[in-house]
Amino acid sequence: MLTGVISAWALNSPSIRARRWGCIIGLLGQPFWLWSTVTNGQWGMACVTVGYTAAFVRGIWLLWIRPRIQSLGVLLNPHALWIGAHYSPANRRWCINILPGATVWLTLPGGKAPDKAKL
Repeated sequence: MLTGVISAWALNSPSIRARRWGCIIGLLGQPFWLWSTVTNGQWGMACVTVGYTAAFVRGIWLLWIRPRIQSLGVLLNPHALWIGAHYSPANRRWCINILPGATVWLTLPGGKAPDKAKL
């Protein structure tokens, strides 16, 4: 309950720095809310908890991650059969394979986008 109150206070702050941390603080409490609502069979409240979690994740994306990304894309390569994440300091680029053959990439400022895969 405390993380929710602190988060609401911070998210309504005029300071962008406080709003950024409000998303993190709010997200920290969500596993406890989800556990409490599911174990007590409060399914409506569990749906609300999932909604709040999505809102906090959106805030983290908009206030923490997106401002640091230069470009973002998806690369389909049937030869990339690995699952995981890799950072290339030379290209200032993250490559994340959630599914084999599908890479989500993002470049930081000054980074280089990957070349097209040759099929």
